[in-house]
Amino acid sequence: MNNFEITKILNNNVVQCTHIKSLKKVLVYGKGIGFNKHLQETIDENIIEKIYEINDIKIANQYENLLIDIEEDILEVTEEIISKMSEKLSKDYNERVHVSLLDHISFAVKRYKQNLTVDNIFNDEMKFMYSVEYEFSEEMVKIINEKLNIKLPESEAGFICMHIHSALNKTDLGINSTYVLIIKDSIEIIKKELDVEFISEDISWQRFAIHVKFAIKRCFDGIMIKNPLTNHIKKSYVKTYNCALKIALNIGDNYGLTLNDDEICYLAMHIQNIKERINENVEQN
Repeated sequence: MNNFEITKILNNNVVQCTHIKSLKKVLVYGKGIGFNKHLQETIDENIIEKIYEINDIKIANQYENLLIDIEEDILEVTEEIISKMSEKLSKDYNERVHVSLLDHISFAVKRYKQNLTVDNIFNDEMKFMYSVEYEFSEEMVKIINEKLNIKLPESEAGFICMHIHSALNKTDLGINSTYVLIIKDSIEIIKKELDVEFISEDISWQRFAIHVKFAIKRCFDGIMIKNPLTNHIKKSYVKTYNCALKIALNIGDNYGLTLNDDEICYLAMHIQNIKERINENVEQN
């Protein structure tokens, strides 16, 4: 059946169509689907590989503008990654990833061809915070390198992981970057103040990172929480409370976010747990 009528030809492999019955606008993908085609022609559904319904006109316009300068093999591998993300992780994702990931991969390939390398200083944190998405992204880097015959570094997985995580959680990429920055800063403060090493596999570090992320989200949302153990923590865990206080001051100075004393004491509880876990490991060894 030919239920899709072409309204715009974006390139040989992507056309914008209108569904003849529902009148919904869609992007239709298929190898050579736009080659030698004309407006108002219908599409043979046997050659359609993927249909992407346009729900946000602004995103659709950005996507169309992006396709003007994008090589078709980069588009193909990007859509393959998004398709695999949908199959393996979740079918419910922010459609903006079609734009953001395509733009990122195109820029990464351009940097590679110009012999410009950009290290991802948050790679360890991305792997630590979003282990499932990171492992998936590592596999996607291998696919990119194989399909495009290039050699993007392993650190590229961290960048792709950020896009994947943002798409799956429907969060702003900039906010996710802020979470990672703050957690990276906080880990460095703990390492310095307590003279300890960061162990990404340790559950106490993972719980700390999760708590920091939600503490920052509460700041963004203007939510205040109460900690019934605040006075006890300040008296009993002076060193870890002071460490948490330095983290809060860093967040305030560098990111303009204010943690109240109850929130700081929750951080101190997690830091105390890290300290105790490290002491236990030392004693066992």
